[in-house]
Amino acid sequence: MLDSLYNLSNKKIHLIPRKYHIDSAFTIIKGASKTGKTSIIKQYLSVLPSSSYLYIDLNDLRIDKELIKEELQSFCISNKIHTLVIEAYEEDIPLPNVSSVILSTEANLDIEGFAHLDVYNLDFEEFLAFDNRYDTLDTAFTHYLQTSSYPEMYFVHQDNRQKQLQNILKLSLNPLELQIMIHSAKLLGQKVSAFQMFERLKLQQKISKDMFYKTFYGLMEKGYLYWVEKFEHSRATKKLFTLDFNIKNVLTLQKDFSRLFETLVFLEMLKRGSKIYYAEGIDFYLPEENRIVLTMPFSNEDVLFKKIESLEAFIIENGIIHIEVVTMNAETKLGLPYAIVEMMPFVKWAIVEGEDDTSNEEYT
Repeated sequence: MLDSLYNLSNKKIHLIPRKYHIDSAFTIIKGASKTGKTSIIKQYLSVLPSSSYLYIDLNDLRIDKELIKEELQSFCISNKIHTLVIEAYEEDIPLPNVSSVILSTEANLDIEGFAHLDVYNLDFEEFLAFDNRYDTLDTAFTHYLQTSSYPEMYFVHQDNRQKQLQNILKLSLNPLELQIMIHSAKLLGQKVSAFQMFERLKLQQKISKDMFYKTFYGLMEKGYLYWVEKFEHSRATKKLFTLDFNIKNVLTLQKDFSRLFETLVFLEMLKRGSKIYYAEGIDFYLPEENRIVLTMPFSNEDVLFKKIESLEAFIIENGIIHIEVVTMNAETKLGLPYAIVEMMPFVKWAIVEGEDDTSNEEYT
């Protein structure tokens, strides 16, 4: 079996570069299913001699995991394997002594000496690389909103995208996980507790509290769901977001563009690694950067003045120096005595935000 995997030709496929790079010989790549982990690995392998690496995907039903446990070490030695890649890695598989090991996983995994690379769906700037047919950024943004941030969705006909994203979630999640994702989509961007989620779900199906909590927080660990905590109120209910802004439209018939837009902005900031909170009247507060981000898709300067006035005490008390207001189209800049306020369209804000991205690779 290992011989067969080793001899499989690595077909040269067109890979669109992402913002992620494997810079360490020993790396754990973590991300939800279909976020692009495999394409990042394939990009890394594409510059290596095919005889120097062994690629194993444990999601492949043809693979005997017990056989891999028994023979992997000796196979790597006898074939002088330099780089070993194991996708969907499981911790009970012993790692051989080779020069480079790349592992992918959905779960949290810590191995001494390995760097961590967290992978998310496409941000807007990456979308522009995937789908560059548009004459203007505004037109591109319209199509981004209509599609999703899943990489493979840009190779699916627009009439089939909703069904395809539903299929991705069905294949990636077990039935309980999928039900929790449906409920989460209905509560997107709202303040909710895990207990409230449990109370809602148990009205529809029989489920133990322990199983619900294990599954719910498992979705958090895998990167399907995210909390945003209230600043200096860790016990307060948290705002709930999903890994893709379009999941609400795919899993529910509810329409709420303001929640979708807020999720879109959150996901752009997520990969930068900064700690994000919310506060009363404030969508996102990043204390390490002394900035506030407000989502006001259909706003104007008069509404903005009133909004900032209501937040003045918080801004001064916490030393906020930069306030960003993300809109659909409106743009202006205000110079206040205590802070700079910039209102800008999402297409401009997202590119500036993307340029500030720093590597999220860390060593343990």
